Amino acid sequence: MRKAKSQDFWEISRHKYLKKETKEYVPMFLAAVAIAQDPQKYGFQVVEFPGPFNYDKVKVPASTHLKRIANAAEMDLSELRALNPSLRRDKTPPDSALFEINLPPGKKEVFEKNFRTQAALKSAKTHRVRPGENLSRIAKKYRVSLRNLCSLNGLSHNAIVRPRPCSSAPTFLRCLMLLLIISFGK
Repeated sequence: MRKAKSQDFWEISRHKYLKKETKEYVPMFLAAVAIAQDPQKYGFQVVEFPGPFNYDKVKVPASTHLKRIANAAEMDLSELRALNPSLRRDKTPPDSALFEINLPPGKKEVFEKNFRTQAALKSAKTHRVRPGENLSRIAKKYRVSLRNLCSLNGLSHNAIVRPRPCSSAPTFLRCLMLLLIISFGK
């Protein structure tokens, strides 16, 4: 501005004081501002913008698999990816304690219920049924309600559990009995 001895952009742009990009950018910016102020004057139709997207937002731990989140929200994995375009991998970022996920409206409650159950199953313990034990005694031992113990294991409250070989037990534990999932927490 000192060399051109002017504060007028148009005067300064006539000389070689400005780079070509600047000389071209400022007029385009001013044109965009004028069009935005009165689009119909310049042959543009007024565009109706949709309102903001509605999401239910939930926080999940770092490195949580997207498939686990989709299953807990009872939705398709591709739909979850579409709502969360910042997630490029199959997991949430490992460097944050909690990561916020976008879910479709109405899915938050379903997600929280199912995710909590998944977490309980992930932190589950196995229990060897010994002779003379019943579900009530096992529930007392682990300080969980009989109802929670039965619902997580798919049993009725009056089911009879007996010691018996379990095919899922490792071979060195072949005399182990029925394995039950015991949930800690809610």
